[in-house]
Amino acid sequence: MLCLLYPQWLTVADVRGYYNVGIIRVALHVVLIAAFALGATSVALRKTRLLGGAGMVVVLIATLLGGSRASARLAEHSDVYFGLDFFLLNLILLGTIFIPIERLFKRQDQPVFRDDWREDLFYFFVSSLFVQSLAYLSLTPSMVMLEGTAWASGFRQMIASQPLLLQFFEIMLFTDIVQYGFHRSFYEIPWLWRFHSVHHSAQKMDWIAGSRMHLFETILLRAFTTLPMYLPGLAWTCRTGFVCVHLFRVLNVCVRTCECQIPISLPAEADRRATLSPLASRD
Repeated sequence: MLCLLYPQWLTVADVRGYYNVGIIRVALHVVLIAAFALGATSVALRKTRLLGGAGMVVVLIATLLGGSRASARLAEHSDVYFGLDFFLLNLILLGTIFIPIERLFKRQDQPVFRDDWREDLFYFFVSSLFVQSLAYLSLTPSMVMLEGTAWASGFRQMIASQPLLLQFFEIMLFTDIVQYGFHRSFYEIPWLWRFHSVHHSAQKMDWIAGSRMHLFETILLRAFTTLPMYLPGLAWTCRTGFVCVHLFRVLNVCVRTCECQIPISLPAEADRRATLSPLASRD
């Protein structure tokens, strides 16, 4: 509803024009009714009525502000915006995909709303809300270096002419090498470990736990990772494929076969080995 009232400040400008306001109103109406019903059920059945009552109050406030009939001003423009819509779409899409996968092929038996899920959701919310500023800070080094190395356009065209499958393996290799060096440095350099220790404060691993990361580390990680993605001239389809594969790296999933089990939690395995670092073991 807030995205309808203040789209110029709370929605991503590049996708604002693609929203179907009619569908959004129907979905919002259904969500408000369901939220109020669930809140009332919680108040009736639970001894602690705080969460249910708070949910009902939020629904009432949203209704007073216009609810599903709130005026839509998607044509308004602002140079600075927050990605509230980006957060909601990410949460719905990724949750719909990854939660069932984790429940079917879980590596550890843990509930969806496990301990500390609120903290991880907060980090997920912040990184999504500041999507504009984070994207600018992350991509600027690559864009500046692209402009400064225009003389290498012939080489980039040659790389882009390779088969897409080969480019995909190249981007996986290059980014993994960069990420390994970047990740390792946060264990070996004392002042960097203070930032990375935020990531290790998560006690449980699942699809949303990877969001628990200090903003400083988030910006540096994305800035370094985008260098091998953009500078060689690899096709945009390969960059998109890399991002999709990267999303699966923090799942609480274990694929079992008749002879072995394959954990799909590469960062967790990397972190486990990196804890041999003196800084990690000391903390």
